Amino acid sequence: MLLFSYGSNSPQQLAVRLGHPVQGEAAYLPRHRRVFRGHSYNWDGGVASVVPDDGRHVFGFVFEANRDDVEILDRYEGVAGGYYTRNRVTVTMADGSQRAASVYKATATEPSKPSRRYLKTIADTVGTFWAGDITWRSFPTANDGRGPRKRGRSARAPRAVPFTNFRTDRGYCICPATDGLLYVQVPTFDHLLRFLTTRRWTGEAHLRTIDGYVPYFGGTIAFHAERLALKGVKPMWHRRFSDVSHGEADRQLLEDGVYVTLSEARKYQSGYPQECEWVGPRGLRFEDADIAAVYVSEVREPIDLRRGKGRLLKQFVPKGVPVKKGRPPRGFGKGCA
Repeated sequence: MLLFSYGSNSPQQLAVRLGHPVQGEAAYLPRHRRVFRGHSYNWDGGVASVVPDDGRHVFGFVFEANRDDVEILDRYEGVAGGYYTRNRVTVTMADGSQRAASVYKATATEPSKPSRRYLKTIADTVGTFWAGDITWRSFPTANDGRGPRKRGRSARAPRAVPFTNFRTDRGYCICPATDGLLYVQVPTFDHLLRFLTTRRWTGEAHLRTIDGYVPYFGGTIAFHAERLALKGVKPMWHRRFSDVSHGEADRQLLEDGVYVTLSEARKYQSGYPQECEWVGPRGLRFEDADIAAVYVSEVREPIDLRRGKGRLLKQFVPKGVPVKKGRPPRGFGKGCA
């Protein structure tokens, strides 16, 4: 099956999500235009969709996807939860030929301004396949978030999330750390080594449970979930049912003690429900006792743990923490509590 990508899904990101290299080919969707709908807390603004428009074209690329690929991407796009639908369309290739393809369209209808960071990502992806001066300014004006923001007078100490208290009869859905661990994936071996030597995130800390884990080419670090929760790492959530209002889900989250304030609950609402993501403070540092295991990937290059890079890596892994080749077992389908 051919899939048409027109948003932030670059071949590099697709390779990470699908676990294998993705080759794209320039294509455009005629008689449509790109719009921005809904709200993504990951991107701090609206996310892309397409709508019919006889006078416009949406530029992007197509790639081959097998049945397993489509199932994974359906989870990422939240098809089962009603966030996106997958539709059949006809795209035009760079040589003028036409091909049948599928495209994801957002179900939200309310316009929403995208962030500059999101637009830059789209521009970089489209610009890879289409020559021309394509920048973020090629798209609608962005809300880059540089305006004044209110800050509280005092910061709350991080509070652990009640791991054993996630309820299945509520209007919200959260991925618990079913194996007691949270995972960080890195794109290269050098990233893995740098992460272990610096012992900190440079930006926000993004982790996933085993049910949302997708292997990167570099490797993985497994952390003890309860220890990171004490450092302020919290789960993302989404509505369990489409007919549950945001207000009702917010109220239940506060009642159950998952979050402290309404603004905190809304900050952690996810636009990608199947990623099973947890997020921590910017610049979060971790200690030796926080690490449960280190996994080294050999997708890009063979790694000998007894010499060379492998031996160097083990010098920065805490004593007693296992270093394994490969990846953790995958747990798709068991995520929502």
